[in-house]
Amino acid sequence: MLRAALAAGLALCAGAAAARPFTVEDLLAQESFGAAAFDPTGRWLVFEQRDPYRSADRFDLDKRTSQSLGRLRIVDLAAADAPPRSPSGDPRGLALGAFAPGGAHAAVYRLDGRAWRLGILTLATGEVRWLDLTPEADARGPVLAWLSDAAFLVIVRSDGEPPRPIRSVGVRAARLPSAWAATASGAGAHTVLGSGRHLGVRARAAPRLLLAIDARTGSARSLAEGEFFALALAPDRRRVALLASGEDLALRADRPARGPAGNETEATHLTLLDLATGRTLRPCPDCDLLPQLLAWSPDSRALLAVARGADGLWTSGRLQRIDARTGAVAPACPGVAPTFTLNPAAAQAGWLGTAPLVFGRPAGSAAEILPDWRLCGPAGGRSLTAGVPGPAAEVVAVGRKAVVALSGGRLWTVDGAGRARLVAPLAAAGPVRPIRRERGQALPEAAIVAQTTEAGRSLWRVSADAVAPLGSLLGVEGEILAASAEARAVLRRRAEVSGVERLVLARGADRRELAVINRAVADTDPPEVTAVRHRGLGGEPLTSWLLLPERPAGSLPPLLIRPYLGQTFPVPPRDPPLERGFVQNLRVLTGRGYAVLVPSLPAREDGEPAQGLAERLLEIVAAAAATPAAAGRFDPERLGLVGFSNGGYSVLAAVTQSTRFHAAATFAGPSDMAAAWSTYAEGQVLLPEDGYMTAWAAGLIERTQNSMFAPPWRDPARYTRNSPLYAASRIETPVLLFHGSEDALPLAQSTAVFSALFRQGKDAQLVVYWGEGHGLASPGNVRDYYARLFTFLDAHLKTPARAGPVTRREPAAATPGPTPPPPSPTGSTPAARPR
Repeated sequence: MLRAALAAGLALCAGAAAARPFTVEDLLAQESFGAAAFDPTGRWLVFEQRDPYRSADRFDLDKRTSQSLGRLRIVDLAAADAPPRSPSGDPRGLALGAFAPGGAHAAVYRLDGRAWRLGILTLATGEVRWLDLTPEADARGPVLAWLSDAAFLVIVRSDGEPPRPIRSVGVRAARLPSAWAATASGAGAHTVLGSGRHLGVRARAAPRLLLAIDARTGSARSLAEGEFFALALAPDRRRVALLASGEDLALRADRPARGPAGNETEATHLTLLDLATGRTLRPCPDCDLLPQLLAWSPDSRALLAVARGADGLWTSGRLQRIDARTGAVAPACPGVAPTFTLNPAAAQAGWLGTAPLVFGRPAGSAAEILPDWRLCGPAGGRSLTAGVPGPAAEVVAVGRKAVVALSGGRLWTVDGAGRARLVAPLAAAGPVRPIRRERGQALPEAAIVAQTTEAGRSLWRVSADAVAPLGSLLGVEGEILAASAEARAVLRRRAEVSGVERLVLARGADRRELAVINRAVADTDPPEVTAVRHRGLGGEPLTSWLLLPERPAGSLPPLLIRPYLGQTFPVPPRDPPLERGFVQNLRVLTGRGYAVLVPSLPAREDGEPAQGLAERLLEIVAAAAATPAAAGRFDPERLGLVGFSNGGYSVLAAVTQSTRFHAAATFAGPSDMAAAWSTYAEGQVLLPEDGYMTAWAAGLIERTQNSMFAPPWRDPARYTRNSPLYAASRIETPVLLFHGSEDALPLAQSTAVFSALFRQGKDAQLVVYWGEGHGLASPGNVRDYYARLFTFLDAHLKTPARAGPVTRREPAAATPGPTPPPPSPTGSTPAARPR
């Protein structure tokens, strides 16, 4: 049996039996830590700490609910043993932004109801100056950059609407009443979408403003206007590069959706702004740039970006060098094809002095030619890291004359001629791995790494010019949240097996506990975690994981299988924190007395995701039963299935192929591949300014989780045979379906299965949670969900055997409040298999 390491911070691991099981109320009472950072001078540490989840003021923020609970804590590292303190008033909903260069101030954000606000925190006093502005928020890049200790740039919304991640939550509740009222009054309300020649008919987003903010007074000056979503400030702070949304991107019938075509619904264009003169340049206005990569040269004279080819595929994109003074664009690395990761598309590039660097291979080369880092010149790119022994090197830091590369657990300094030498202070035996890179250009100037030797673990800050020790990691377990060379300090989050978490600050030999959360679950019993070894479809070795509850006094616990087609688990699984992990939470399931199997199920590569799925699952169950550490610990004959999202699809597909499963419960599981491919949820229709979302749904089905590799009209039979809906006649397992009314995967995916089973008079229930998205956020709905789930599972997996299938009906009407939890079972014997 594998007992997951305490130091790894896993929520699921073995340990000594505790007093009580983990419950739904424990789940809803969770606290959490968020981001943490040291300021550039090493004087200040700021971390985010979130209140208990169920204490939120409102629960209609979907996955943003936990963000509304955040508080900031400030640690003055110059004051020995001073406790963390709060900003003035200790407001909730705070998130940490970027520090000013001198460390006196930091940008902070606040989620206040549905409003997104920007403030300036003074570290020494804790005072926050709140600005009457709505900053943009976009995962594709930063929206704020400090010009000096007294001023910064920020992209804000001109319409005052919250940014997309917040605006899209509860959009029907926010926008439908006014549309309904307009129709009722006779004024009318409508949304227009278009394709082909009509692509441009949709409403566009309001322009955003680039503002310069005086941090001392809060005054703002407008510098530029456009559909900006990210910025990159030049090292000399004289110019700023702005990425903006461009024309809509139409899917092409002869090209893939998503994958090499990317996830973008709009083109991305570049604007360069001279901050001294106000002059703007729009280099290559017809170029569609990769949003993820924008790298300034150290001398601020040029920047690198990737532009895709005319075929609209990122895999044909090439690295471009853009002159910051003239806007001239030229190939940065002729003859070299960058290597992309996909979904979303990303490439790696940067600068070695004035020469571009890119990770890739010669264009048109055979697949056997492995990519490596190439130093670019007018004639093309030559290999820079070929002389580094071992597998393809990872560049962890870059300077003006050399890079620091990691390969095979060892660090090398490589100069412009490709000469490699081991980094001397870390050349002794012991593997090295990067811990946390410092923010900067696309390739960072420095990185923090850890080395493990016989004497223990140590932390180092490495750059092309210097290596500095940050101290020993002995006695400091857990995940590193932040580290600082200036403070010679590291902050770690230590998660105990029970769920208690601690923040520990280490400075040299000093160890200081800054905060402890989730003390109330210290007496809960964590499950045991056992590795299950087996083979995949191609004979490759895989590991699945069996989670076992406390040893029962009576019969063996039934087994719940929680599949998710396309996922593998090289390490023990852990649930996401807070509302992202409320559905089918592993600790709650084992706390109820169920054994839970989390199988590794790599996606098929033949466009037939459902084929043989039940057989694959049952083979893993057999492997678990044959694992010595699990022998006699669960009942391999009483099997249930639970699945969320594509896991729900996995469950539905499995029950069309076997009657071995006694019960099946899904949450937001796709059932009809063609309908899922064509998904355009009502909430997305209400936000036409966010672009055409058809590409997301089509790409999800064609190129990612389900990998159908074609649209429905090209191979309709494939869509039919891989859709559980069209095999509903073969479902004999009782099915419980859950779905959120606001899910971007429409409710129709669950109602279709329910209707098919209803048509046949088979055992099924459908539960719709109003106001919920792809998951659950409201505590009342979470309680109701588990009450119904356990009533259903217990009836089919824990009650005495029946002569036929269970036919007990639950009330069909919506409930005004949570259903009380069912009583704990007093005994259990194997249930009869379904017909």
